[in-house]
Amino acid sequence: MTTDGKRPTTVVKRAWTALTRQRSGPALLGLAAIGLGLMVWLVVALVADNSSGSTGNSRTPGIASGSATPTTPPESPSGTGQSPADSQPSTPSQAVASAIPPFADRSQPVAAGGTAVLVAGGDDLDLESWGLVPSGDIAATKTGLAASGGTGLGLLGPVPTPSFGTCRNRQAWRASMRWQDLDEGSYLCVRTAGDRRGLVRIDRMPEPDESNIAVTMSGVLWTTRVGG
Repeated sequence: MTTDGKRPTTVVKRAWTALTRQRSGPALLGLAAIGLGLMVWLVVALVADNSSGSTGNSRTPGIASGSATPTTPPESPSGTGQSPADSQPSTPSQAVASAIPPFADRSQPVAAGGTAVLVAGGDDLDLESWGLVPSGDIAATKTGLAASGGTGLGLLGPVPTPSFGTCRNRQAWRASMRWQDLDEGSYLCVRTAGDRRGLVRIDRMPEPDESNIAVTMSGVLWTTRVGG
């Protein structure tokens, strides 16, 4: 190509001007289409990148998919979290109820009566009120029943229906009764310091290996006073 003595840059510029004049319409349309395509591609790429970043940030930190669910430590069989070795035997509770037992002889007026649970080392039974007091008429000990304050105990033999008359005619009285001399269902006549008579039945005896001695008894105290 000859330049006729003109500078090469001037020739290039003239050639480019001539080309754009001849094809200005189609060339501009092509460039516009290419530019629009590039813009659409950039927008799609940016949207996709933002979406992937949002999804990654929304996951809960520290928990991977497919990880095992945390489990609660197993409890002991009792459900209290303590081992069986830590559980201690329950101490029997003293209790008293004032309902007159069905075996009570109603031929004489009744002063008091009911059911009581006595524990060795605990409160005593007060016959006059049929209540638990620190120092009463009958107490449970490790060896048996003990009477105090002038109260006497009399163990009955096989008696079908003990009555007021049975205990009124009783002559021998003791201040204590050993557990080996008593059984569940045994009847004892009672003489108070005020010369009243009562009748007591052993409803539950202490177990031989029971560490906390407890006895359940029911009984009645009659109002009538008997001399002697």
